[in-house]
Amino acid sequence: MRYPDWQERFWKELERATTRKWQWGVHDCVSFGTRMADVISDSDYAALKAGTNWYDSKDVAKLLHGTDLTTLISIVLGSPMDRRFVQHGDLMIATDSTGQQVLTVHDGQQLLAADLVGYKTVPVSAGRHGWRII
Repeated sequence: MRYPDWQERFWKELERATTRKWQWGVHDCVSFGTRMADVISDSDYAALKAGTNWYDSKDVAKLLHGTDLTTLISIVLGSPMDRRFVQHGDLMIATDSTGQQVLTVHDGQQLLAADLVGYKTVPVSAGRHGWRII
């Protein structure tokens, strides 16, 4: 369930993320998205990474080999919803400017994903489907 002050928590966590450098398992698109969800709600989506060495890019590649990001995220978050229903604070799979699928968080106007330092914006129109963080 979202905390009553979830919007304030959302923006504070986003501010903290501006200086984080890309690192598998610490600041990658899945870590960024699930951290944002955990900050605004009483969820614990860190379970998404349980049983994997998410800190090793080779292990992540093995995990994702043959499994698209949507399937991986759905294991923990359940079935995705149509992109038309994604709102501020929800998670969404999108295709970034490099053509890669990334897990993003909706900030009310655009999508945000982890970048080499901080985060990058992705247009909502690049979103495919998402998950409600309630």
